[in-house]
Amino acid sequence: MPNVEKMSDKSATQEAYGMYSGSECSSFIREMRMEMQVIGLSVLTIGFCAGSALTQAMIQPEDRWALVGDPGNRNASDEEMPWDVNIDLGSVEYLFRLSRFEVTNLEYMEFAEAYAPFYFLNRPELTEAEIDFSGWNLEITRSNILLVGSDFNQAANMGWEYAARYVNWLHHGKVSEEWAFETGVFDTSTFPQIDGEPWAPQSEHSPGARFWIPTRDEWAKAAYWDPNKHGEGIGGYWRYPNGTDHALQPGIPPSEGGVRNAGDPADGFPFSIHSFPNTQSPFGLFDLSGGEWEWVERRSNGPIHTRGFIGSAWFDTLYNEPYCIGLYDLDRLGYSGGSPVEVPRGLRIATGMYDPADFTQDGQVNFFDVSAFVAHAIDGDSRADLRNDGIFDIDDIRVFLGLYTNQLY
Repeated sequence: MPNVEKMSDKSATQEAYGMYSGSECSSFIREMRMEMQVIGLSVLTIGFCAGSALTQAMIQPEDRWALVGDPGNRNASDEEMPWDVNIDLGSVEYLFRLSRFEVTNLEYMEFAEAYAPFYFLNRPELTEAEIDFSGWNLEITRSNILLVGSDFNQAANMGWEYAARYVNWLHHGKVSEEWAFETGVFDTSTFPQIDGEPWAPQSEHSPGARFWIPTRDEWAKAAYWDPNKHGEGIGGYWRYPNGTDHALQPGIPPSEGGVRNAGDPADGFPFSIHSFPNTQSPFGLFDLSGGEWEWVERRSNGPIHTRGFIGSAWFDTLYNEPYCIGLYDLDRLGYSGGSPVEVPRGLRIATGMYDPADFTQDGQVNFFDVSAFVAHAIDGDSRADLRNDGIFDIDDIRVFLGLYTNQLY
């Protein structure tokens, strides 16, 4: 195949790819895959090796996402809010999906392996990654990535700015090019704080993001809002992220009927994701109680370099039962705050109602979506410009292949 650059008109694209009919579209995809091999881009599937025990232990894509419905729900009322936080929280006007589980060490290691060459290229003075990239669970050097004192399927942690790069990478179909990590959902060039100047990083994900760090409202709604709490379609907020107003007791392992991933390491905490399958929010999210504090998109309004997080961590073992409004309760609705971005936290991914590769938006990813992408490319339609750089070229094909083969990652 030719090296495609700036295919701006229909005839040029047709000449390059020769695609009109269904059979020709199939040929086109085969040629694209061959092109990917020629240029050295691996088309990744979830996990590192198909058929391995690790891959089998992974949550399957169809079980990964919860659809958060009931658009236009209200904010939490004063009596539903934590006693020490005075904010509007929980109202979301649109349908979205949120991952049922936190990003795991195995998933983050795949990202770390892809990003490490660029990380060290831009930091020639380092031989080992700093903690905002590696988190507490990994050791990342120029030659190796090691998981230390943790399990592949436990929740990962990373600094906020690397969570942003992670969703940029997902947005671009896991393309292993530097631009795929630094642009797309967040423009990372806005992140550095220059001495003597106001901090002005990008504070919200870009329009058209395919994956993003959830907003504080999205996270709180998915965790605490129940569209039918009071029956007859009348919604409300629960105090705790298991659809009840009863605190979740920490320190009890799953084998003994535990309900919360928080407790003493001597008892095995933290456990892997989905170790407490009977604890879930009304929308079907797991591990909202314990595991890792989780990053949200909102940043602080002050000049300090901070971002927001929400939820509770595995070492948070307060237990507010019977419920007392005056007791500081880390596991109660809306716990939120700021933290230096280099301190590692966990991550849960948000996405739209449809898979990013579902071009036909029929709820399935199949040949018809390949055909739609090809048609957009032929017509010079901006929907084929998946890199969003104003041109259609091989980078857009790379992104499409990544999204198509990593359906909802």
